[in-house]
Amino acid sequence: MTPDVDQTVRDILEKLRLLDPNGKLTMVDSLSVIDVVQALETALKVKIPSSILEMDYFKSIESLQAFARDLASGEY
Repeated sequence: MTPDVDQTVRDILEKLRLLDPNGKLTMVDSLSVIDVVQALETALKVKIPSSILEMDYFKSIESLQAFARDLASGEY
């Protein structure tokens, strides 16, 4: 399941044009966070309460993928 979730995150970031040419996450602003959260909720069929959101999740692809894996597994 993890590779699918990880790829889903990468696909979302590519679609939102939040990856640089090297595949690294670009600077994410507050509007981008909303877009990513909405896309994750749709893709993973989860609701993400604002109380669990931390900007640290948006510092790298890896941290966002780890957050998405936790969401998909029902951790939150």
